[in-house]
Amino acid sequence: MSELAVHFFKAAQGGDIEKAIDYATQAGERANVQMAYEEAAGFFERALEALDLRVTATEKQRCELLLAIGDSQRMAGNFPAVRKTFQQAAEIARRLAAPDLLSRAALGVGFPFSPFEIGVAPFPQGAFRSIVIAGTNIGMFRKASKAEQELAWKFIKWFLEPRNQMRWTEASYYLPTRRSTTRTEAYREFIFENPAYEKIILQLDFARTEPKSKEWFAGRIYLNDAIEEAMRLERSPEEALDAAAERLRLELE
Repeated sequence: MSELAVHFFKAAQGGDIEKAIDYATQAGERANVQMAYEEAAGFFERALEALDLRVTATEKQRCELLLAIGDSQRMAGNFPAVRKTFQQAAEIARRLAAPDLLSRAALGVGFPFSPFEIGVAPFPQGAFRSIVIAGTNIGMFRKASKAEQELAWKFIKWFLEPRNQMRWTEASYYLPTRRSTTRTEAYREFIFENPAYEKIILQLDFARTEPKSKEWFAGRIYLNDAIEEAMRLERSPEEALDAAAERLRLELE
């Protein structure tokens, strides 16, 4: 697919524009599935370049490709480019008066382009306070050589130092893993610029890790899908949640 995309992109200037757009887009989607996010962004950019060669290019198509580029850039960690890409998409979505596209762009670029006010609040609590947290893991392999284990342990200790945890949080918005990080000056400055973040930190006092069962993880995926469908206006919130519940019911049978 990627070789075909390159081939048709080169042929686009000779008039084979439609295939160039189609194959570059498909190659980008496939690269995303394979978690090759930088490569995916490159293919979507080629599709956008080919689209610009077409006389009848529509603003909607351009916006959708920009959103695809921005999503891939974000997954690749190319944060300086992400904001610019989503800003371009948001400007087009505003001109089109397309709330679904504008919502997607607003979620990527941040508050200035949002068509609604976005805030953060603690999760509702009952008699027993609890909230689920999840994330990636860091560790070392048991079968690694002694030298590899020593190097891994050095990296882990370096990574968990408060100053490095803060750099990680500033770049990724992941939660710091050490409470001592919240006592640094860098953390206080970060909270001053991102006051909503502190509401998340305060809930760590009663946080719990996820249940380790396949049903839980299946349900989480279905719920995430439902939230995205509702946010992108593909379904109403009720329809999206009902569909997620049905998918989980079938999973449990």
